[in-house]
Amino acid sequence: QGMQAFVFNLRKDKFKDINIRKALNLAFDFEWLNANLFYDQYKRIDSYFDNSELEAFGLPKNKEYELLLEVSHLVSDDVFNKEFINPVGGNTRLTRQNLKEAQSLLIESGFIIDDGKLINKITGEALVIEFLISQMDMERIITQFQANLKSIGIDSSIRVVDTAQYQKRVDQFDFDIIVANFPQSLSPGNEQRDYWGSESADS
Repeated sequence: QGMQAFVFNLRKDKFKDINIRKALNLAFDFEWLNANLFYDQYKRIDSYFDNSELEAFGLPKNKEYELLLEVSHLVSDDVFNKEFINPVGGNTRLTRQNLKEAQSLLIESGFIIDDGKLINKITGEALVIEFLISQMDMERIITQFQANLKSIGIDSSIRVVDTAQYQKRVDQFDFDIIVANFPQSLSPGNEQRDYWGSESADS
């Protein structure tokens, strides 16, 4: 099953901090969107290889564990001792809890709330995000996301451009967040190198 997701431009300093990326994930209420916009047609996935024997679940073990040990200096300790599970929302209590946790992560990363805006204590800059899209149907999804982001002090905007301009900006890494697809096959091959290989990073 392929993955569709919000993709952060990690070349931007504001997204290099994993706490900011975690906070944004906590602010995205998939369950509310699924119930209110999509009649519960969708299932949120936790793996690039969802619905296959390659799907990641639980903690790493056996060969997977051995491979991760070789790069343990590059990955978070959470990889070894905490199963990845996306936050769950859908009702006021859970959403409020997720947003509270998101705000705690942002404060931990050196932000303060000043006049309703999230400000970096060192630089004095507000955390502002632009969603770049070329398809209008994504706008209603992002609009709900924006409401949650605003509640934790993050200003955001949606920039809708034509396909040619969109492709040009993506090729030049001129974006904050886009929506992208990661199709997979049951016999993963070249696409893995294209997605994750160091040689592909610049293209």
